[in-house]
Parts: sequence; C-alpha cells; structure tokens
Amino acid sequence: MPLPDLVRAASRTRGGNRRPDFVERIRLHQLVTGSDDAAEGFGEVLGGNVRPVVDAATRIDAAERRVSLAGGGTVAYDYLIYAVGSGAADPGVPGAAEFAHSVSDLEGAQRLRSALAATPATAPVTRDAVRLGDGRELPSAVTIWTAGFRVPDLAACSGLRTDTEGRLLTDATLTSVDDVRIVAAGDAAAMTDWRVRKEGPATAYGRRPTGARRPLTSAAWRPLRPPRRAPPPLRSPAR
Repeated sequence: MPLPDLVRAASRTRGGNRRPDFVERIRLHQLVTGSDDAAEGFGEVLGGNVRPVVDAATRIDAAERRVSLAGGGTVAYDYLIYAVGSGAADPGVPGAAEFAHSVSDLEGAQRLRSALAATPATAPVTRDAVRLGDGRELPSAVTIWTAGFRVPDLAACSGLRTDTEGRLLTDATLTSVDDVRIVAAGDAAAMTDWRVRKEGPATAYGRRPTGARRPLTSAAWRPLRPPRRAPPPLRSPAR
C-alpha cells in the first residue's frame, strides 16, 4: 500500500516521506539495468524552506487539520497536499505474487535487479524457444524482444557531438552543446547535466515543457510570423 507524502504550507513548510530520499519511479527500470540509482536526496528536489519529515502517514484528521505518523508523532497543517502515489495492483493470477517481478517500487526493482544478475545470459533465439547461455532452453510460443534501443546516426554524421550511443548531446534546456539553433526532442537526445538526465521516453515527456519553451526564450530564435491572411470562416451549406 503506498504511503502518503505530506506538505504543510504555512510560515513553515514540511515535506513527509517514508524514505530519506526521493525515489524517481519513472527511473526504476534503470535501477534494474544498473544505469541509474533512481533516487535523489531531498536537498536536490525540495526548496530551501522545506523541512523533510521521514515517516509514514497513517491517518488524516481533517477536522483538526492534523496528520498522524507511524512513528507516533503528528504534523499539523494549514493546507495539505495529498500525494500518495500508486503501486502495483494484486495481479489476481495464481503464483504471480510469489514468482513474478515488478518495478512499481524501489524494493521490487532491487529484487528484480538481483534476480537478473543471477540469470544466465541469453544465446540464440529460435522460432519456438529462447536458448540461455548455460545451454537451457525456454519454450516460447511468441518471443517479444525488448532489450535496448538505438538512434539514427544523423547527429554523428553531421559532426555534432554525441554520447557513446549516438544521442545528440544537449544542455539542460535540450539545446545542442554545439549549436544554440539546434534543439532536440525525444529519445535521440542526451543531457549533459546529471540533475536532469535524459534516459528514454519517460524523461523526454518530463522535459517537454523546457524543450518547448527553449526556442521562444532564446535570442537566436524568433517567433513565427502570423499568417498573412486569416482563413475564411466556415459557412453552412446553402439549403
């Protein structure tokens, strides 16, 4: 069951969480593969006037404007932001809870990472099986391959700097580090700023507002001119 995050907004602000770090849920798949730890210290994500409270909320007393904590304390509030998040639902399939893995929370992602580390690497894939590195075969009526991705080599062929996977290197505003008139979008970009890492479509979505505003705020870009003539208004057909 997900545990609530609390924010008390008044002369003092408090943020409550059951962990001392903020877990970036959209990066848990990266924790599984070892490319990210999926966590940030609250000092990096909270404002300077927010005091973290590491605990779990157990009850909200709306009449008294007070939240009870698992540790026995309480937190009073003037306004409460209810941000409890979500987690994996009961799969409802016999054996799934015991033997299947999910990446809906930190612990689940950590267990899956350990399980994958202990699993033999794959060898050839056949029409009806996947052969493992230790010689075993896993029968498969349909095999869906989801390991890794690649990007076009346009940036590299154009002499623009890229990372080792060929993604265009950009700053935190998704602007090419080589040319301010080139703004990136989507999976083919890699931010050089570690605080706003670019790793896959989930983050591309998260950075969309910055990337969208960048051309309009840069001195190198000018707003599009309005059309010379407005289109004629729609008219109902004559009867």
